[in-house]
Amino acid sequence: MLNIKLKKLQRIDLTDLAAVLISSLLGWALRYFEGTLMKKAQCQQNTEGYSPIFIIGAPRSGTTILYQLITNNFDISYIDNIVHCLYRYPLVGLKVSRFLFKNKPHNIFKSDLGRTYMYSWRGPSECGKFWNQWFLEGQENMNLQSKEMAPTINNMMLQEQKSIVFKNTQMSLRLKTINKLWPNAKIIHLKRNPLFNTQSILQARMTQYNDISKWLSVKPKNINELVKLSPSQQVVHQVFEIEKAIEADKKLFTTYNWLSIDYEELCTRSDDAINVIGTFIDKKPSEHSRIKKIDLRLNNHIKLDSDTISNLRQEISKLNWKTKG
Repeated sequence: MLNIKLKKLQRIDLTDLAAVLISSLLGWALRYFEGTLMKKAQCQQNTEGYSPIFIIGAPRSGTTILYQLITNNFDISYIDNIVHCLYRYPLVGLKVSRFLFKNKPHNIFKSDLGRTYMYSWRGPSECGKFWNQWFLEGQENMNLQSKEMAPTINNMMLQEQKSIVFKNTQMSLRLKTINKLWPNAKIIHLKRNPLFNTQSILQARMTQYNDISKWLSVKPKNINELVKLSPSQQVVHQVFEIEKAIEADKKLFTTYNWLSIDYEELCTRSDDAINVIGTFIDKKPSEHSRIKKIDLRLNNHIKLDSDTISNLRQEISKLNWKTKG
């Protein structure tokens, strides 16, 4: 019983708890400083020279390691674990992070189901709470009563005087909203071999919930039908529906604003991938002497039992995975 409780405790995101505590104790002061910083940001030049960058893809497709590589190798703004704790006051969070870490690389290439706070407060955060201010979980459309999202993110770029990159797989189904708010937004779409992508989701279900049948992460529009399927069928259709939705919305963006990368290529030719990304976002990789060089290892290996792998392969073979680009 004690071990079960400890495992559940380990799954709690401490940055979310810290955010609640900080807001409860210091909310009044943080609101004041956030308002002050907002006014200063709005006095800066417009955001024409900056654009938000969104990393999208199915859950467990490698988006976290891509996020870590981009934030470590380029002079670009992002939500780290300090900003996560202050997600209601992101301008304050960015100021605190800059004060603590200056412009040092985080050198963090490990994560626990996307979470990085246990390795470094400078590590990049997915920060679901930041987006849940404006979207209900699993919904594509922004809460119509929340008009602050675009101004908030624009002010973050103005304050930092640079573009900002986000990674949150829920945004994979919110591309219409992104395009409406930022027609110049840049999208980096990461794709992974479906077999190993779906295997990883099943493994993550066990890690997160100790229950392979419990849904994890992004919910496609047809979630009510998918939950009636077996776990192996669920994860295959989850990835397929997410990729299908991304492909359908890709037409909203110009080729100048869209980059597709394979996880397998990212791992085996990471230096080339970084150079391609740098060209895409119009930035040169930083030559900071403290940047840690790593050799990514392709994590595409069979790890589940033969029956489960057979079920995954069978379900994958039924679907048309051929997409443009």
